[in-house]
Amino acid sequence: MYHGVYEGAAADAQEKKILILGESHHDLDSSITTQEVVEDYLSPENTTKQSLQFFHKIALAFGVDTGKVEEKARLWDKVFFGNYINRHLAKIRCSGKIGA
Repeated sequence: MYHGVYEGAAADAQEKKILILGESHHDLDSSITTQEVVEDYLSPENTTKQSLQFFHKIALAFGVDTGKVEEKARLWDKVFFGNYINRHLAKIRCSGKIGA
């Protein structure tokens, strides 16, 4: 995985493991680790940060009330997350061209 992985505190203890794969968040700052990005998302101060919307959408997909910090933390405590794609793909998604 690129720039490390996030492993929730209870992820390994789950009977059924959950692995979430994403694209790179390193368009933000390449020195930030995956662990730091998830911790930033879980911080009570960050409720609508645009750069963290991926995590918000994942939580919603699991039925989490993203307005409740405790619920977000409970979900992310149970999962493994890593960046499988080593670069941010926003330009590719918008243009349809690789390397755009």
